[in-house]
Amino acid sequence: MAQESRLAEIEERYRLVSDAVTDGIVMLDRHNAILWANPAGARMLKASSPDEVQGRSFLSFLSDASRGMAMAEIATVFAGRQGQIVEYEVNAAGGRLVWIEASGTLTRYEGEPAVLLMMRETTDRHREADQIRETQRTLFTLMSNLPGMAYRRRHDRMWTMEFVSEGCFPLTGYHSAELYRNIGVSYASIINPEDLPNVEGEVRAAVIERRPYRLIYRITTRQGEEKWLWERGRPIFGSDGKDVALEGFVADITEQKRMEVQLQEALTKEQQALEGIVEAIGRIVEKRDPYTAGHQRRVARLACAIAAEMGRTEEFIKGLHFSALIHDIGKIYVPSEILSKPSVLNELEYGIVKTHTVVGYECLRTLKFPWPIADVVLQHHERMDGSGYPNGLKGEQIILEARIVAVADAVESIASHRPYRPAFGLEPALEALESGVGKYDAEIVAACLRLFRSGRFSLSDDSYTGAARKDNPPVVR
Repeated sequence: MAQESRLAEIEERYRLVSDAVTDGIVMLDRHNAILWANPAGARMLKASSPDEVQGRSFLSFLSDASRGMAMAEIATVFAGRQGQIVEYEVNAAGGRLVWIEASGTLTRYEGEPAVLLMMRETTDRHREADQIRETQRTLFTLMSNLPGMAYRRRHDRMWTMEFVSEGCFPLTGYHSAELYRNIGVSYASIINPEDLPNVEGEVRAAVIERRPYRLIYRITTRQGEEKWLWERGRPIFGSDGKDVALEGFVADITEQKRMEVQLQEALTKEQQALEGIVEAIGRIVEKRDPYTAGHQRRVARLACAIAAEMGRTEEFIKGLHFSALIHDIGKIYVPSEILSKPSVLNELEYGIVKTHTVVGYECLRTLKFPWPIADVVLQHHERMDGSGYPNGLKGEQIILEARIVAVADAVESIASHRPYRPAFGLEPALEALESGVGKYDAEIVAACLRLFRSGRFSLSDDSYTGAARKDNPPVVR
């Protein structure tokens, strides 16, 4: 009696355990019929209870594709050989398929040989795998149709590719299998040797600073064609903080580069045409006023030297040159009798001369120069203290180019011969510049004085011939 009670207790304990486990358990006979199942096993076979599956063939719950595989595996276990872990498709409601993973062990049930199947549902894992495959397929399709090359590479001197999309072929002439791990050719070897040090330096800096990088460089394709490429990438770091790879995208910008060259050539031609116009205007002004022949060219030469001394850019100096070259263009509207008058101008005459800044501005303001030429012409007689004309501008209200021309104009005008006086010479011109404290930009004056007193610049000899008249103070018209 005690033994029967003990047996009943063990059976109850076994039942409770089998009911509680999340793994499915089913017992099969030699005909694949289900002798017994726990609740989890019934649920995996998409039944509502163990009673619903008992007596039915295990194969009836499987898809057509899985039945033959299941029969072979169960027969193997019954033959006493080691079973394998196998995945089966289970028919579910609505024609859906779910996946289970099962492994069989030979045992006995009520004294007869039986196979104990331990099952675990793997549908979620399959869905995740399907999603990964779909993502990979989408990514592959995307990369295959992108007008460029996606890559993952090592950070080494060979630029060893660990992944490269098929876009590499139209880009480089090499297939991905050839670039992969340098099997056929290393990517670094097709980069133009003149560009390689710069691009490697930029990548190193990006890795150190942990930031994306952008590169523009040339390659030589398998066919010997030179191409310009644009590359955008970023370093990938491992859990230890070390860079493990570089990932990015490369696109062909050869056509854009060609267009840039063509555009630059067109701009150069346009600029040359503008420069020709400026020089022609300068010659016209000088023909109207023979006494100031060469004045604008000398002012331009000195103004550019001052700007260079101040460390201004080449483009700034170029614009300054052309601005100074026609800074007196408005004088073409001043009567020649006034321009060449051999005596000091009266108030009315001087007022007419002063209009040349506004007249010059009006002549130029609609022309599309790449530099502020019209503003320089308008402002070159403005003074830092507001005492200049035509608008009485002060300090930073006057653009830097006009402030430089003002100093150069003052020096050249005082040092040179004029209809109403002989040349004063260079030293009086420089002294007048120094004494004009507040009128001229101090930094520009200092640069001008350094140039002359260091002997690094001189006006042409014919700019200051003749004796200075002490009774006639310097005036800049």
